[in-house]
Amino acid sequence: MIKATSPISTGGTRTEDENGNATSTKADPGLNEAQSLLTQGINELGQNEPDRAIEFFKSALMMQIKIQDSPGTIATVGCLTRASMLKENFETAVLFSEITILLCRNIQEKFATQISLKDQMQAFFKLGKQNSGLAVMWQIYKICQEIDDPSLDQLEEYFEGLEKQIGDDEYVKFTSYMQNSAEQIRVEVVSEIRKTHGDDPLLVEIEGMLKGAGIDF
Repeated sequence: MIKATSPISTGGTRTEDENGNATSTKADPGLNEAQSLLTQGINELGQNEPDRAIEFFKSALMMQIKIQDSPGTIATVGCLTRASMLKENFETAVLFSEITILLCRNIQEKFATQISLKDQMQAFFKLGKQNSGLAVMWQIYKICQEIDDPSLDQLEEYFEGLEKQIGDDEYVKFTSYMQNSAEQIRVEVVSEIRKTHGDDPLLVEIEGMLKGAGIDF
C-alpha cells in the first residue's frame, strides 16, 4: 500500500509504504529554479559581487519559501550572512547567522547549526568581540564532538593549546564557565547588536519574507 504524505523539506512530496519507508520522491518544479538562483548568487559572491549575489539570493528565497524548501531556505539565509560579511556589514552578518542558527535548531540539524555558528563566530571576531567569538567556538566544539565532524581535530588542537597556555586548574574553570554560560554570552551580544542594527533594510526585508510565510525563528 502506498500513501502520500505532506510536502517534505526538500521541496517535493514523498510516498511511503506501510512500514513508513520512503519509496519515491516527486520534486517540485520550482526546486531546480531555486537551486539555480542560489548557485548564480554563490557565483557572484565568488566574483566579489555581493550586491548582485543578494538579488539572486532574494529570488531564490522567495521560491524556496513558496515550495517549503527548509534546507534551501537555511542555505540561502546563510549565503546572505556571507554576502554581508563580504560587504563588511558584520553586525548584519551576526543577525542573519542568528536566523539560520535558530532555524537549524528548530529542525534539530546539528551539522548545519555548527556551520551557522561558524559564520557568527567569524563575524564576532571581525567586530573585535573576542570573548563572544570564543564562546561560540566552544559551542561549535561541543557539537563537533557529538557528530564527529572533520573539523573536530583542529578545534581539539586549539583547546589543548589553550589548556597548556593557562594551566590545568584555570582550564577546568574555563570549561565549566563555558559549559554553563556560552549560550548566554552569545545571545546577549546578539541582542545588543539587534538594538543597533536590527533595522538594516535587507535584514528587515528578509525577516518579513520569512515571518510572512509563517516561518518562526
